[in-house]
Amino acid sequence: MTTSKTTRFWLAVTLQLVILLSLFLFKFSVVSGGTEVSLVIRPIDPRDPLRGDYVTFAYDVSSIPSSYFNTTPTNGQVVYVPLQKKGGTWVAQREIGTKKPTSDSAVFLKARVTGGGEGADSLLEPSLARRPRTGEISLAYGIEEYFIPEDSGKRLPSGEAIAKVAIDKEGNAVIKQIYINDKQWP
Repeated sequence: MTTSKTTRFWLAVTLQLVILLSLFLFKFSVVSGGTEVSLVIRPIDPRDPLRGDYVTFAYDVSSIPSSYFNTTPTNGQVVYVPLQKKGGTWVAQREIGTKKPTSDSAVFLKARVTGGGEGADSLLEPSLARRPRTGEISLAYGIEEYFIPEDSGKRLPSGEAIAKVAIDKEGNAVIKQIYINDKQWP
C-alpha cells in the first residue's frame, strides 16, 4: 500500500468514527440535558426480520387537529408543537407553527408534517407517510421506532403505554424508557 492509499484509508476510518461519535454525543446531550416528558403511545409493529425486534409507535401527538395550527402546513415541512402537562402526561397545545417557541420555559417538540397538509404526499418517504383522519395533520418526531431485546417483540404486553422522552431546547427528542401499565418495559 502506498502512502497515499494508507492516508486515504485512515481518513475514511477517522471520518466514520467522527460521524458515529457525533451521533452518540448528540443523543447523549439530549438525554442528559433535556426536559423529560411522558407521552401516550400505541405500539404498532413488533418485528423486522432484517433489523431485529423493534416497536413502531404512534403517539397521541402524532395526529393533531388542523385547528391547532397557526396556518395550514405543507407536507414535509418542519413544525414546532408546544406541549403542556395534563395529568401525568403531556399533550399538544394550540398555536403549532413553523417558528420555534421563544420562551425559555416552553417545552416543545420539533416535527415533520407527514400527511394532511398541503402538497403531495408522494414527496415524503413512504415509511413516514401516514393517512390522517379528515381534519387532522399527521406528524413524525423521529422517535417512532424503539429497538428492544431480541424475541421480546413477540411478547408485547397490552395495557396503557407511556414513553419517557427527553427533549432538548431545539425540540429534538430521544426515547429514554417505555412503561406499560406503569412498569418498565422491556
